[in-house]
Amino acid sequence: GLKGLGWFCTVNLAGSTILNQLLKFAIQRPRPDVSLRLVEIGGFSFPSGHSMAAMAFFGLFIWLTWRYVRDRRARVGLTAFLCVMIAAVGFSRVYLGVHYASDVLGGFCASLIWLAVYTKVAGSTPPRRNAWAKAPSAKVPFAHRPFKCDVCPLRVCPPGRVQ
Repeated sequence: GLKGLGWFCTVNLAGSTILNQLLKFAIQRPRPDVSLRLVEIGGFSFPSGHSMAAMAFFGLFIWLTWRYVRDRRARVGLTAFLCVMIAAVGFSRVYLGVHYASDVLGGFCASLIWLAVYTKVAGSTPPRRNAWAKAPSAKVPFAHRPFKCDVCPLRVCPPGRVQ
């Protein structure tokens, strides 16, 4: 159910964070000059942890959107919104002067690789969109039912709603 989906997201972010720390320790790139920063921050620069977390978090939602949301316009709209969120986080890191653009791009790439591997390996945890399409049951947990609600614009049934 939703608990399984929560763990799926939690493990994704934990894995991305561990990968980020391993890369920072291995590369040990210093941050941009202190005079260029709008905020004070410590630690190494490459890869950007915020950029990696944004790609892992919002990227997983993009993956889930394309797996579970049937309405094409909703999928495209949600994907566009989530991509803007990812880009905004990356832009903010450079704007604040705490990362070089290459730190942000490297973080995006590292997290995207992590996300590709993670969803391939653990992607069977949340069921496929059509897993219950043949015989939906009221006993099937909300997160495991195919989305086919005609009430809301995203065609997603609220928890507890009988389809």
